[in-house]
Amino acid sequence: MPAGQYPKADITVGGFETTDCRDFFDLAIGNVVGSNIFNILMILGISTSIHPVALQPSAVYDCIILMVFSILVLFFCWSKKRLARGEGIFMIILYAFYTAYIILR
Repeated sequence: MPAGQYPKADITVGGFETTDCRDFFDLAIGNVVGSNIFNILMILGISTSIHPVALQPSAVYDCIILMVFSILVLFFCWSKKRLARGEGIFMIILYAFYTAYIILR
């Protein structure tokens, strides 16, 4: 586990000891989403203010694909308020195709 992940894991495990499972899930999701938002906005903002970052066209395609996947997962979660086994298998297949696309590119 990278060093930056230890405080997040500690907060999540500590939250599990003091809350029920439903609150733990909310805490874990909030932890992941908050960490990603911080990494994208703060770390990328600081590094680009020090030195400009070149944007490659392939990165734009990757972002579009990942946004479509994210919207699909959001739809899966909001449609029935839970993920079914078939939806999970479908997401694993999409991940395999995306990984193959990245490798073959």
